[in-house]
Amino acid sequence: DLDTGTALAIIVSELVENSFAHAFPRGKGKIEVKLHRDAGAGVAMLSVGDDGRGYRPNAAPQVGLNLVRKLADQIHATAEVDGGRGTLWTITFPIDARINAGSPAGS
Repeated sequence: DLDTGTALAIIVSELVENSFAHAFPRGKGKIEVKLHRDAGAGVAMLSVGDDGRGYRPNAAPQVGLNLVRKLADQIHATAEVDGGRGTLWTITFPIDARINAGSPAGS
């Protein structure tokens, strides 16, 4: 639906911008955005990751990351972050039963 699509687009934009701003102090690195559907579980997973210096949860709060969490809540999604090697955000959200069944969105 449009609300979910809009929220996901803003989430991707914020996370990619955050990677550019904080992950690569030397200016080089890789950012990956992936979307995977698990039809059996009725969810999809959006992942945004980089191979930069890693997420530091004790760093100063970021307005963009607060927005990511609020948008995830708005679409009934979970937002998880792994900051071991690089940073990987995974947004898991419910998918519409019509999409899950493979039928057109309007039927």
